[in-house]
Amino acid sequence: MSSANSTWSEHYWDDYPSCPSLASQVAGIVIFGESQVGKTCFLDQHLSGRPNTLYHYNRHLMRIDDELMNVEFMDLSSTTLRTAGPNFKSDLFIRKLSEAVGVVLLYDVTSLESFERVTNEAYMYLWMCKRYLGDDIGGKSCRCILVGNKVDLLKKEPQKRQVDRELAEQWAQSQGIKHFELTAREHGPVREAVHDLMRSVRKMKEREDPETRTTTAKEKQDKQTFKDRIKRALSKTKTKA
Repeated sequence: MSSANSTWSEHYWDDYPSCPSLASQVAGIVIFGESQVGKTCFLDQHLSGRPNTLYHYNRHLMRIDDELMNVEFMDLSSTTLRTAGPNFKSDLFIRKLSEAVGVVLLYDVTSLESFERVTNEAYMYLWMCKRYLGDDIGGKSCRCILVGNKVDLLKKEPQKRQVDRELAEQWAQSQGIKHFELTAREHGPVREAVHDLMRSVRKMKEREDPETRTTTAKEKQDKQTFKDRIKRALSKTKTKA
């Protein structure tokens, strides 16, 4: 087996090219953060197993536990929102963020500014799009993760760290989301973070699915009915005795 095939089998045993016939619903995931934090590298690593490949086919079929999910990825720069000229049209940002069911809030562990920008301005803009600016007012429900990139730079020069891990974890905890630190140059940690986000999205969808809620309510009712029948049966047994 060639090295290329080995890489494919190692990285993609449960990730496949998009196949709408198997999973018709598309889940939108946005990688959101300042410029130069490694958004494209993160996305390339997840989609192709290698950083800096400019892997343009951004829709993938992912196996999350026992379910296949058709996922479309896009990276957006929050820097653009701050530095673009007066003719800049934010339609793409609004549409993608309002439609997203998952967002990776990406920052650089060697840049405190990138952390502050993504956890303040970018995060507020995300929820503004979800609740007020999208075509569907109120927006789709969304799950986020906070990801600190470029930890590989700290191995030789630990003094370069500007964002304390504890600080990032405290912020993530305050928002009810998970925090990861990784390097986008390694596939495993990137894959783990994305799959964790998708599991959260899947659970969110299950809770919001009317059929799921009805089934859950019916199951509870059935269990209660069964318990009542057992109580009545035991009561009759005691009476006879």
